[in-house]
Amino acid sequence: MIDIIVPTYNRYDDVVKFIEEINKQTYQHFQVVFIDDNGSVDIETIISKEGHRFKYIKLDENRGQAYARNHAAKQSTADFLFFLDDDAWFMNDTALEKFVSEADTYECDGWMFDVKEPNKELLSLRIKKNNGDAIGEFVACACAFRRKSFEEIGGFLPFFHSYGEETEVVMRLILQGKKMIFLPLIPVFHNYEPGARSREWMNRFLFNSMRNDIYIVMLHYPLFLIPVYTLLKYFSRLIWILKVAENKFNAFRKTTAGLFYSIRSYHKIGKYRSTLTLKQFNYWLSIRW
Repeated sequence: MIDIIVPTYNRYDDVVKFIEEINKQTYQHFQVVFIDDNGSVDIETIISKEGHRFKYIKLDENRGQAYARNHAAKQSTADFLFFLDDDAWFMNDTALEKFVSEADTYECDGWMFDVKEPNKELLSLRIKKNNGDAIGEFVACACAFRRKSFEEIGGFLPFFHSYGEETEVVMRLILQGKKMIFLPLIPVFHNYEPGARSREWMNRFLFNSMRNDIYIVMLHYPLFLIPVYTLLKYFSRLIWILKVAENKFNAFRKTTAGLFYSIRSYHKIGKYRSTLTLKQFNYWLSIRW
Protein backbone atom coordinates (compact mmCIF):
# COMPACT_ATOMS: atom_id res chain seq x y z
CA MET A 1 0.00 0.00 0.00
CA ILE A 2 1.19 3.51 -0.88
CA ASP A 3 0.18 6.82 0.63
CA ILE A 4 0.84 9.80 -1.65
CA ILE A 5 1.11 13.00 0.41
CA VAL A 6 0.54 16.25 -1.45
CA PRO A 7 0.89 19.61 0.35
CA THR A 8 -1.09 22.32 -1.39
CA TYR A 9 -1.79 26.03 -0.99
CA ASN A 10 -4.29 27.95 -3.13
CA ARG A 11 -3.71 25.94 -6.31
CA TYR A 12 -7.10 24.76 -7.52
CA ASP A 13 -6.07 24.20 -11.15
CA ASP A 14 -2.96 22.24 -10.13
CA VAL A 15 -5.01 20.00 -7.85
CA VAL A 16 -7.46 19.29 -10.69
CA LYS A 17 -4.55 18.39 -12.97
CA PHE A 18 -2.91 16.24 -10.30
CA ILE A 19 -6.10 14.23 -9.74
CA GLU A 20 -6.52 13.74 -13.48
CA GLU A 21 -2.98 12.39 -13.81
CA ILE A 22 -2.87 10.17 -10.71
CA ASN A 23 -6.12 8.46 -11.72
CA LYS A 24 -4.32 7.12 -14.81
CA GLN A 25 -2.08 4.85 -12.74
CA THR A 26 -2.42 1.14 -13.46
CA TYR A 27 -1.57 0.29 -9.84
CA GLN A 28 -4.59 1.19 -7.73
CA HIS A 29 -3.58 0.31 -4.16
CA PHE A 30 -2.84 3.86 -3.11
CA GLN A 31 -4.35 6.73 -1.19
CA VAL A 32 -3.77 10.41 -1.97
CA VAL A 33 -3.73 12.77 1.00
CA PHE A 34 -4.01 16.45 0.11
CA ILE A 35 -2.79 18.55 3.02
CA ASP A 36 -4.06 22.12 2.65
CA ASP A 37 -1.67 24.59 4.29
CA ASN A 38 -4.53 26.86 5.37
CA GLY A 39 -5.22 28.24 1.92
CA SER A 40 -8.21 30.40 1.04
CA VAL A 41 -9.19 28.56 -2.15
CA ASP A 42 -11.82 25.80 -1.91
CA ILE A 43 -10.16 22.61 -3.12
CA GLU A 44 -12.04 20.29 -0.77
CA THR A 45 -15.06 20.28 -3.09
CA ILE A 46 -13.17 18.83 -6.03
CA ILE A 47 -11.31 16.29 -3.86
CA SER A 48 -14.49 15.07 -2.14
CA LYS A 49 -15.88 13.95 -5.51
CA GLU A 50 -13.04 11.48 -6.05
CA GLY A 51 -14.07 8.76 -3.59
CA HIS A 52 -12.37 6.85 -0.80
CA ARG A 53 -8.84 6.88 -2.26
CA PHE A 54 -8.63 10.67 -1.86
CA LYS A 55 -8.40 12.37 1.52
CA TYR A 56 -8.42 16.07 2.40
CA ILE A 57 -6.86 17.64 5.52
CA LYS A 58 -6.74 21.38 6.20
CA LEU A 59 -4.30 22.87 8.70
CA ASP A 60 -5.54 25.56 11.09
CA GLU A 61 -2.68 27.88 10.11
CA ASN A 62 0.03 28.11 7.47
CA ARG A 63 2.89 25.94 8.74
CA GLY A 64 4.91 25.25 5.58
CA GLN A 65 5.54 22.14 3.54
CA ALA A 66 7.78 20.39 6.08
CA TYR A 67 5.12 20.49 8.81
CA ALA A 68 2.34 19.62 6.36
CA ARG A 69 4.14 16.49 5.12
CA ASN A 70 4.86 15.35 8.68
CA HIS A 71 1.27 15.91 9.76
CA ALA A 72 -0.08 13.69 7.01
CA ALA A 73 2.67 11.06 7.41
CA LYS A 74 1.83 10.57 11.10
CA GLN A 75 -1.62 9.34 10.08
CA SER A 76 -0.30 6.85 7.54
CA THR A 77 -0.14 3.08 7.93
CA ALA A 78 1.11 2.39 4.39
CA ASP A 79 4.41 0.64 3.67
CA PHE A 80 5.61 3.50 1.49
CA LEU A 81 5.19 7.26 1.75
CA PHE A 82 5.33 9.20 -1.50
CA PHE A 83 5.79 12.96 -1.39
CA LEU A 84 4.68 14.87 -4.49
CA ASP A 85 3.90 18.55 -4.99
CA ASP A 86 0.51 19.56 -6.32
CA ASP A 87 2.20 20.72 -9.55
CA ALA A 88 4.11 17.45 -10.07
CA TRP A 89 2.82 14.25 -11.66
CA PHE A 90 4.04 10.91 -12.94
CA MET A 91 4.90 10.91 -16.62
CA ASN A 92 4.17 7.18 -17.04
CA ASP A 93 0.89 5.50 -16.18
CA THR A 94 2.83 2.49 -14.83
CA ALA A 95 5.00 4.48 -12.39
CA LEU A 96 3.51 3.07 -9.18
CA GLU A 97 3.38 -0.45 -10.61
CA LYS A 98 7.08 -0.24 -11.52
CA PHE A 99 7.99 1.12 -8.11
CA VAL A 100 6.22 -1.66 -6.23
CA SER A 101 7.87 -4.33 -8.37
CA GLU A 102 11.36 -2.78 -7.96
CA ALA A 103 11.37 -1.25 -4.46
CA ASP A 104 12.65 -4.23 -2.51
CA THR A 105 15.54 -4.82 -4.91
CA TYR A 106 17.25 -1.74 -3.47
CA GLU A 107 18.80 -1.69 -0.01
CA CYS A 108 17.81 1.85 0.81
CA ASP A 109 15.39 3.89 2.87
CA GLY A 110 14.31 6.49 0.34
CA TRP A 111 14.16 7.25 -3.36
CA MET A 112 14.25 10.43 -5.41
CA PHE A 113 12.63 10.15 -8.81
CA ASP A 114 13.82 11.64 -12.09
CA VAL A 115 12.42 15.18 -12.02
CA LYS A 116 11.75 16.93 -15.33
CA GLU A 117 11.05 20.67 -15.36
CA PRO A 118 10.36 23.32 -18.01
CA ASN A 119 13.68 24.98 -17.17
CA LYS A 120 16.05 22.06 -17.75
CA GLU A 121 19.12 24.11 -16.75
CA LEU A 122 17.96 24.04 -13.12
CA LEU A 123 18.47 20.27 -13.11
CA SER A 124 21.64 20.05 -15.17
CA LEU A 125 23.66 18.46 -12.38
CA ARG A 126 21.11 15.81 -11.57
CA ILE A 127 21.58 13.99 -14.89
CA LYS A 128 25.03 12.90 -13.71
CA LYS A 129 23.44 10.52 -11.20
CA ASN A 130 22.85 6.92 -12.23
CA ASN A 131 20.21 4.44 -11.19
CA GLY A 132 20.79 3.34 -7.60
CA ASP A 133 23.40 6.01 -6.80
CA ALA A 134 23.34 7.32 -3.23
CA ILE A 135 22.33 10.99 -3.06
CA GLY A 136 23.07 13.71 -0.53
CA GLU A 137 20.30 16.03 -1.67
CA PHE A 138 16.90 15.54 -3.22
CA VAL A 139 13.75 17.46 -4.03
CA ALA A 140 10.62 16.60 -2.09
CA CYS A 141 8.33 17.30 -5.04
CA ALA A 142 9.07 13.74 -6.25
CA CYS A 143 10.34 11.22 -3.72
CA ALA A 144 9.39 8.26 -1.56
CA PHE A 145 10.40 6.73 1.77
CA ARG A 146 9.84 3.50 3.58
CA ARG A 147 7.40 4.68 6.22
CA LYS A 148 9.29 2.92 9.02
CA SER A 149 12.55 4.66 8.06
CA PHE A 150 10.84 8.04 7.79
CA GLU A 151 9.40 7.59 11.29
CA GLU A 152 12.76 6.47 12.71
CA ILE A 153 14.52 9.66 11.61
CA GLY A 154 11.63 11.81 12.85
CA GLY A 155 10.44 13.18 9.52
CA PHE A 156 11.18 16.71 8.33
CA LEU A 157 12.16 19.40 10.82
CA PRO A 158 9.06 21.64 10.82
CA PHE A 159 10.83 24.93 11.56
CA PHE A 160 12.40 24.79 8.09
CA HIS A 161 8.94 25.70 6.68
CA SER A 162 10.13 25.29 3.07
CA TYR A 163 13.43 24.96 1.19
CA GLY A 164 16.38 22.83 2.26
CA GLU A 165 14.44 20.48 4.53
CA GLU A 166 15.30 17.66 2.12
CA THR A 167 19.06 18.09 2.49
CA GLU A 168 18.75 18.09 6.27
CA VAL A 169 16.77 14.83 6.15
CA VAL A 170 19.52 13.10 4.13
CA MET A 171 22.08 14.14 6.72
CA ARG A 172 20.03 12.50 9.47
CA LEU A 173 19.70 9.39 7.31
CA ILE A 174 23.50 9.26 7.08
CA LEU A 175 23.82 9.72 10.83
CA GLN A 176 21.66 6.62 11.33
CA GLY A 177 23.43 4.54 8.71
CA LYS A 178 20.55 4.86 6.24
CA LYS A 179 20.59 5.76 2.57
CA MET A 180 18.58 7.52 -0.12
CA ILE A 181 19.10 6.71 -3.80
CA PHE A 182 18.30 8.11 -7.23
CA LEU A 183 15.65 6.18 -9.18
CA PRO A 184 15.39 7.46 -12.79
CA LEU A 185 13.07 4.53 -13.53
CA ILE A 186 10.21 6.84 -12.52
CA PRO A 187 10.12 10.23 -14.28
CA VAL A 188 8.04 12.99 -12.70
CA PHE A 189 7.17 16.25 -14.42
CA HIS A 190 7.37 19.25 -12.08
CA ASN A 191 5.67 22.29 -13.57
CA TYR A 192 8.08 24.69 -11.89
CA GLU A 193 9.04 28.00 -13.48
CA PRO A 194 10.57 30.52 -11.05
CA GLY A 195 9.83 33.41 -13.38
CA ALA A 196 6.12 32.79 -12.97
CA ARG A 197 6.24 33.14 -9.17
CA SER A 198 4.97 36.19 -7.29
CA ARG A 199 7.15 38.80 -5.62
CA GLU A 200 5.88 37.52 -2.26
CA TRP A 201 7.01 33.99 -3.14
CA MET A 202 10.44 35.21 -4.23
CA ASN A 203 10.93 37.22 -1.03
CA ARG A 204 10.04 34.19 1.07
CA PHE A 205 12.37 32.00 -1.00
CA LEU A 206 15.32 34.40 -0.63
CA PHE A 207 14.85 34.61 3.14
CA ASN A 208 14.14 30.92 3.76
CA SER A 209 16.87 29.61 1.49
CA MET A 210 19.58 31.62 3.26
CA ARG A 211 18.21 30.94 6.73
CA ASN A 212 17.81 27.21 6.12
CA ASP A 213 21.25 26.82 4.52
CA ILE A 214 22.77 28.19 7.73
CA TYR A 215 20.45 26.04 9.85
CA ILE A 216 21.88 22.97 8.11
CA VAL A 217 25.44 24.14 8.79
CA MET A 218 24.68 24.78 12.48
CA LEU A 219 22.78 21.51 12.94
CA HIS A 220 25.08 18.99 11.30
CA TYR A 221 28.46 20.35 10.20
CA PRO A 222 31.51 19.53 12.35
CA LEU A 223 31.96 22.36 14.84
CA PHE A 224 35.22 23.74 13.46
CA LEU A 225 33.67 24.11 9.98
CA ILE A 226 30.64 26.18 11.02
CA PRO A 227 32.20 29.70 10.83
CA VAL A 228 33.90 28.98 7.50
CA TYR A 229 30.85 27.50 5.80
CA THR A 230 28.53 30.17 7.18
CA LEU A 231 30.60 32.85 5.46
CA LEU A 232 31.06 30.79 2.29
CA LYS A 233 27.34 30.21 1.90
CA TYR A 234 26.54 33.87 2.46
CA PHE A 235 29.14 35.15 0.00
CA SER A 236 28.19 32.54 -2.62
CA ARG A 237 24.61 33.79 -2.33
CA LEU A 238 25.79 37.37 -2.82
CA ILE A 239 27.61 36.31 -5.99
CA TRP A 240 24.41 34.66 -7.21
CA ILE A 241 22.51 37.89 -6.52
CA LEU A 242 25.00 39.96 -8.52
CA LYS A 243 24.80 37.57 -11.47
CA VAL A 244 21.11 36.63 -11.55
CA ALA A 245 18.77 38.63 -9.31
CA GLU A 246 16.59 41.23 -11.01
CA ASN A 247 16.04 43.38 -7.93
CA LYS A 248 19.51 43.12 -6.42
CA PHE A 249 18.90 45.43 -3.46
CA ASN A 250 15.80 43.54 -2.36
CA ALA A 251 17.53 40.18 -2.83
CA PHE A 252 20.49 41.39 -0.75
CA ARG A 253 18.16 42.65 1.97
CA LYS A 254 16.16 39.41 2.22
CA THR A 255 19.25 37.21 2.06
CA THR A 256 21.04 39.17 4.78
CA ALA A 257 17.91 39.07 6.95
CA GLY A 258 17.84 35.28 6.57
CA LEU A 259 21.49 35.03 7.64
CA PHE A 260 21.06 37.05 10.82
CA TYR A 261 17.77 35.38 11.68
CA SER A 262 19.42 31.95 11.58
CA ILE A 263 22.27 33.09 13.83
CA ARG A 264 19.86 34.64 16.35
CA SER A 265 17.77 31.46 16.35
CA TYR A 266 20.54 29.07 17.38
CA HIS A 267 19.38 28.98 20.99
CA LYS A 268 16.07 27.55 19.73
CA ILE A 269 17.35 24.99 17.25
CA GLY A 270 20.56 23.98 19.03
CA LYS A 271 18.77 21.13 20.82
CA TYR A 272 18.34 19.45 17.43
CA ARG A 273 22.07 19.52 16.68
CA SER A 274 23.50 16.13 15.73
CA THR A 275 26.99 16.43 14.31
CA LEU A 276 28.24 14.40 11.40
CA THR A 277 31.68 12.94 11.97
CA LEU A 278 34.30 14.28 9.58
CA LYS A 279 34.14 10.95 7.72
CA GLN A 280 30.35 11.18 7.42
CA PHE A 281 30.58 14.82 6.36
CA ASN A 282 33.08 14.03 3.61
CA TYR A 283 30.90 11.14 2.45
CA TRP A 284 27.90 13.48 2.28
CA LEU A 285 29.92 15.98 0.25
CA SER A 286 30.94 13.20 -2.15
CA ILE A 287 27.35 12.20 -2.95
CA ARG A 288 25.89 15.69 -3.35
CA TRP A 289 24.89 16.86 -6.80
